[in-house]
Amino acid sequence: MPRSVRPHSVRSILLSLAACSIPLACGTMPSGFDLAPQDAADTGMVTGDVAPMDAGCRAPMMTCGGACVDTQTSATNCGRCGNACASPMTCVGGTCMAPCVAPRMVCGAACVDLQTSQTNCGRCGNACAATELCRAGICLANSCMAPRRICGDMCVDVTTDGMNCGMCGTRCGGGLVCVAGMCTMPRREFGEMCTTDTECGMGRVCILATLGWQGGYCSRTCSGDADCGMGSYCAGAFDRLFCLHACMSDTDCRMGYRCADVGGSGMNCVPRCESAPALMCGADACDPSVGECVPSGSCGDDSDCSANSTCDFDTSNCLCTPTTDCGTGRACVSNRCGCMTDASCGPGGMCETATGICR
Repeated sequence: MPRSVRPHSVRSILLSLAACSIPLACGTMPSGFDLAPQDAADTGMVTGDVAPMDAGCRAPMMTCGGACVDTQTSATNCGRCGNACASPMTCVGGTCMAPCVAPRMVCGAACVDLQTSQTNCGRCGNACAATELCRAGICLANSCMAPRRICGDMCVDVTTDGMNCGMCGTRCGGGLVCVAGMCTMPRREFGEMCTTDTECGMGRVCILATLGWQGGYCSRTCSGDADCGMGSYCAGAFDRLFCLHACMSDTDCRMGYRCADVGGSGMNCVPRCESAPALMCGADACDPSVGECVPSGSCGDDSDCSANSTCDFDTSNCLCTPTTDCGTGRACVSNRCGCMTDASCGPGGMCETATGICR
């Protein structure tokens, strides 16, 4: 027969079960209970299934008003949040600009003309070679050769272009001009006033007023008229040849100058002798009525010569003496007023002191 269970034993078991219905209330857990976290493998989920927290917008996007926008193209946030482009402008490359309409097209971040763009010729990204000019959307072979260069969408001569002097983008300001790829002072005409070589322009010199050339005189050394160009002749000065302004009469010359034949192909503007008689005439006398030195070989006595000079009756030439005033930097050498310093020979001259002749 089955063994009977005592009533008090049944009651004890029921009370024990009730007290342990909540696992934490017992000192030991019933077999089968496990409160440890489950392994991901146990859940059947793969790491990353849970969406990560929002880390913000990635460049070039930017958070504007709680939304990610591209400030390079957004018409309401162009370049920065809240910068709206006025109608009908559009946002290109973060800048508000007029609508990009044909034949222009947006290439990258720029609105370009495909007909002339050197880097987008005919289509975006189609760049022409350094010597090719883009016209009508076609790269024209050898269309911009040295010394010309493509600057922007234009073919320019960088040796003379004042906006691109020597290289693209170099501008000549302050009244300067581009000569041989360098910004320099504008070249003055031969015979114009000056105080420095620079004022006369590249390749030219200033015959200074201290040499008797009133107000200074722009010129250059020469070997023939071809070196001087139109409006000037290569003629004698300082025992050498200089480009001198051509003339037909004194009215063609500026104040302090006269029109004279000084050994060139024609008449030239040269200083009147009264501006510096000693420098201009030496032993010869200066005739202020005509502004020129009394011609050599025409003296009749010493009175026809400059002070402290004598007339050679055999040649009718005026001869200087040690006391003759030959002018600054000059002295009497072998009865002739000649140079004593290089400076007295004019720009670039060298004085042969033994003979008093400028070379």
